[in-house]
Amino acid sequence: MHQLDRSEFEGGSQGIFWWVPWELTNVPAVGGVYCLRDINQTIVYIAGAKPGELREKLNKHFKKNDIPDIYYFDWYQTSNEYETDVVKQEWIAEFRPKHNMQPDDSGKLKKPDF
Repeated sequence: MHQLDRSEFEGGSQGIFWWVPWELTNVPAVGGVYCLRDINQTIVYIAGAKPGELREKLNKHFKKNDIPDIYYFDWYQTSNEYETDVVKQEWIAEFRPKHNMQPDDSGKLKKPDF
């Protein structure tokens, strides 16, 4: 399981939550980075949300069920869009979630297999 250092982010997550509607209602309408996790709490998808859109983006994923096998999620509040983009890209590179686009051997991004 990948553990992320939250100490440098304002607000931050209060932990890892079940992927259920009543947990999503507790997510604030802020900007930040969120992680979707499988049954083993392994990060399988990382994305960012603009200021005010975190809850909305998580709810869209939940309603569409567009990323398979999600059981948990967590989120980290950031102070602006630039910080969100930097953190998101750093974490994707570090944790290599299976449902994020990853570079192939030539360096080109390839879409994940769902």
